[in-house]
Amino acid sequence: MTEAETPFISVAILACNDEDHIVRTLDSIKTVADEFVIILDTKSEDRTEALIRAFAESLHDESPLGSYWETEGGRIKLFKCPWTHSFSQARNRAIEHCTGTWIIAMDADEELCAADQTRLVDGLKTAEEMGTDMVQCLLVVNPTYETPTQFDTEFGDFCSIHNRTRIMRNSSGPFYKNRVHEQPNLGGVDLAEWREDFLDVRFFHRGDLTSGKTDYYRALLTLDLMDQPCDPVPAIYLADIHMKDRKQERARQLLEGVDITPLEKGRNRPIASQWHAVMGKVQQVTWAKRKQEMEAEDREMSDLEISLCDEIAKDSIVAFEKAWDLQPMYVAAGIQAAVMRVISQGKPGAEEAAIILSTVLKQDEMNVVAGELLAFVSEFLKNAEGEQDNEVVLALYQQLISKIGVYLQDMSALEHRRNAEANGLDGSIDSVSLERLKTVRA
Repeated sequence: MTEAETPFISVAILACNDEDHIVRTLDSIKTVADEFVIILDTKSEDRTEALIRAFAESLHDESPLGSYWETEGGRIKLFKCPWTHSFSQARNRAIEHCTGTWIIAMDADEELCAADQTRLVDGLKTAEEMGTDMVQCLLVVNPTYETPTQFDTEFGDFCSIHNRTRIMRNSSGPFYKNRVHEQPNLGGVDLAEWREDFLDVRFFHRGDLTSGKTDYYRALLTLDLMDQPCDPVPAIYLADIHMKDRKQERARQLLEGVDITPLEKGRNRPIASQWHAVMGKVQQVTWAKRKQEMEAEDREMSDLEISLCDEIAKDSIVAFEKAWDLQPMYVAAGIQAAVMRVISQGKPGAEEAAIILSTVLKQDEMNVVAGELLAFVSEFLKNAEGEQDNEVVLALYQQLISKIGVYLQDMSALEHRRNAEANGLDGSIDSVSLERLKTVRA
């Protein structure tokens, strides 16, 4: 391939009952894709297949109808396959039929950001020259997956952003493992010789995480963990589900069974980041419960109890900061570290939180949450500076905690509203807006 040549790109898509998303997905990638390989679950009952065929017709792919659909020189390959309760098996089936130099793995409820299409093609030209095997991109997910801390203008909503491997060189022998939260691997390259690079391209995940999906993922993760007890991936993601179910001790047990150190290097950094983020939440909840228990008993904490709570808080902060360090786009972890410093360490913690939040804003200047929280923290530090009356400083600190409580409450309400709507329930609650944060500061 010469420098001027554009790489041949295959897009491998999994679909089932995705009529609300599939057209947007296909439209988002059609200007860069030379080939679409679509695995459609035979249990799909809505108009997904009809919409795929209509899209093919718009590309002038006149193809015979059937379980396997392809034309000579056509861009669409459609396979109707029974579901085997393994996302990896479905993805591997798609990869088998990809003929491109590069393979982009997508779900039918995802899309390539329109503003990043040219960057994607140019980035793959560079990856070809560099001998890259895999490419990590940015996955932007909606608030049903976790409490959001960022706002992406093109996405048009609050979101969380993570690094995920989405592009693979076909000749390197890519394949997936794990039934869910499947991980890409290479069969044609020795592990020590893998080259994985990062490309600043966004994929938007529009689909919602419903309670039904969560239950299904929990079952698949449990099966994976039973088959491969030493595999860290199902343990980490299962621990995350346990945290959402408020079972932090079960989550802790799963996380403590993972040897995290080897994962903190190279291509497994996003997985290690997830481990630290979940462990940060475990320690955060443990600290909060200890504080609540002491307050409920209406007594002063002993020096030993104070020291123990301080250590738990520090462990939470270290975990959140490590999660952010391993995956810099995961600024939610950095913000969590800042919040934890404020609520557990008083004025010294607020000073450190200001540094963290300033760093987040240098990286993501449009981060509304970090901007508002930094304003709160800065106001507290300004008013507390030089104060000799501890009672006044304490009162200011309590005001800061109250303001951060508004942030946590509003973000939680947003997540709950989106989850309710995703599960077909009435999502109408009091309007959730960061404007409330601004009015509290006034």
